[in-house]
Amino acid sequence: MPTPPLDNTNEVPGTTTLLNFLDNEIINPVNAHFADSAEHGGGGGASSLPGVWADDYSGANDSARVQAAIDDAHATNKGIVWLAPRTYAMTTPITVKSIILAGAGIRATTLQWAADGGAGVAAVTITDPATIRWSSQMRDMHIVGPGARSLGVKTSQMDGVLNQAPCIYKNVRIRQFGSGCRQEAIEGHTTWVDCNITDNYYGIHISSALGAAGADQLVMNCDINGNTFANIAVTEARGVDGIHMFRGHCGYAPYGVYQEAGTTNTPFLIDCTFHRARFESCGNGAFFTEKTGAGDRGGLQAVELVDVGFSWNDDYKIAARAKDYAFLADYCGRGLIIRSGMWPFKKGTVGAMKVRRVFAPVLIDHSGAPGGPVPADDFTFDEGESRAIRYIPGELAGHSGTAQIASGQTSLAISTTYSGPVGAIRPVVTATGTGGLASPFLYVTDVVTNAPAGTSGFTVRVSGGTPSSNLPFSWKLV
Repeated sequence: MPTPPLDNTNEVPGTTTLLNFLDNEIINPVNAHFADSAEHGGGGGASSLPGVWADDYSGANDSARVQAAIDDAHATNKGIVWLAPRTYAMTTPITVKSIILAGAGIRATTLQWAADGGAGVAAVTITDPATIRWSSQMRDMHIVGPGARSLGVKTSQMDGVLNQAPCIYKNVRIRQFGSGCRQEAIEGHTTWVDCNITDNYYGIHISSALGAAGADQLVMNCDINGNTFANIAVTEARGVDGIHMFRGHCGYAPYGVYQEAGTTNTPFLIDCTFHRARFESCGNGAFFTEKTGAGDRGGLQAVELVDVGFSWNDDYKIAARAKDYAFLADYCGRGLIIRSGMWPFKKGTVGAMKVRRVFAPVLIDHSGAPGGPVPADDFTFDEGESRAIRYIPGELAGHSGTAQIASGQTSLAISTTYSGPVGAIRPVVTATGTGGLASPFLYVTDVVTNAPAGTSGFTVRVSGGTPSSNLPFSWKLV
């Protein structure tokens, strides 16, 4: 199985991100401190940076030293714990509480756990005794677990980071755990910026152990990519509630976004947006819920996908699991918008997308997709209100033509085949002659689509007079 490509794992000099809460002028002196400090083998000179240095604390091992620094910074309100540009051999979990834990860079500072702590244990736990949102932050480091990359296999029971309070992650890489980041913050609101979470069984796992976990997550310019089962997973007792992913990658895995099986009547995606989150090289599906076929489970409520960047890749398929659909959900209860961009969801073994029941408006727009129309038959909605669905199939090859309004006439009826399931199509007409008129203007009326029959009809009319000769025009459906 190939290893997925890495993107955006380092900050680009001169760029500004959404949450530049510590700029380069503060972070970059970490290396300078260790180069210049006599204590660490440099040329001498005390650092003027705020906070404390983990390597200045005593302890039986690296875990003890780092935890001692965190505890002191928290107790004395020193704010930041700095980590050296080296690998820390971690032997026990640590707890980050209302401080900033900052390394020297994603390729410079590594916290590595060689032994598996077991199920229910996290290498790093984020708490917030101060009850101030985002008082805990982690940045510029690499967190490595005891697992190994194996498709569809959980090789580490231990999780990477457990969020029990809102946290901001900036330029952090997390890999080789059961779940790279397990979300249990009672109020959600965790933020990931410029991060890489890969080679875990689950990348981000939204759990329900603390009740209303999972709401309002922000993922900005990240690779939640290349995990061995799912990049984002949610327990069956919750939906993915209010995750907003912008300009990132969520592919090179069996599943992009996945909901576990269960019988609780909970939705799948709730008030979620994915804008230019690219689902390339999926093995079994981009969006998939195990909860279909009974009750109010596995549904969609106010979901928007823009520029999905989808492709299949069997190198990332779990052989024992189907790849029936790129997108599978049980129902749409409060609206679904998909603006596919150039790379829409493609057909798996059965279809590209299936939603069992529809009770709210659905817009599927493939108008940016090249290479002809995306077949409407690949996008199925079994039950509910078909008139709520608008399907724009993209470039309508075969859904265009030429005709002419005869001399002495002012209109012409056109009938054509059409594969879309709704009547909300738009014919576009362009005059290619004058018909003897000085300024002929063509317009369309009486648009009708018969979805079961796969036909559409409309009337082309001319204003500006009655043609004295045949008036030619071209038409196409969009």
